[in-house]
Amino acid sequence: INHLLIINDEEKHDWINQLAIKQNVSIPDIPSDEFSAVSWEQVKEMSANDIEIGAHSRTHPSLAKVNDELLHDELKGCMDDIEEKVGSAPTSFCYPNGQPGDYNEAIKSHVKDMGCLGAVTAFYDRELYTDVFELRRFKACEDWAQFIKVVNGIEVLTAKWLDEDNI
Repeated sequence: INHLLIINDEEKHDWINQLAIKQNVSIPDIPSDEFSAVSWEQVKEMSANDIEIGAHSRTHPSLAKVNDELLHDELKGCMDDIEEKVGSAPTSFCYPNGQPGDYNEAIKSHVKDMGCLGAVTAFYDRELYTDVFELRRFKACEDWAQFIKVVNGIEVLTAKWLDEDNI
């Protein structure tokens, strides 16, 4: 997975397809219920109950690893899809994967041009609030103890105490 996150999008898909062939498995066009995302009806319901629906891309590539045409389709297409299905355009964005190598100044500018008012990453460092198009956040995890540390600010205090840039 880590290797796939650092190569360009076309190579990533080729690699996945070759792996499927070597493992003699087929990759379905539509995921099974177990792996499917929320439905548009569920998204509309959340939006109707004051949950902000932000943009994230159409297929979750590392945006810094796609060509300009695909970047435009991932961003504009996602924004258009949400506006069509929910009835309002998103005003926030979350960079897929959200690590420093997954976005850059040009991508941030593209996100701004699409009408977003801010964007979030998926890592923490001491630059928490210096750029509203690069707001830091902790990535989600299934570890309950880690979740408790994050929501109680222990991760932030630890970084300050250790004087670390990244934790």
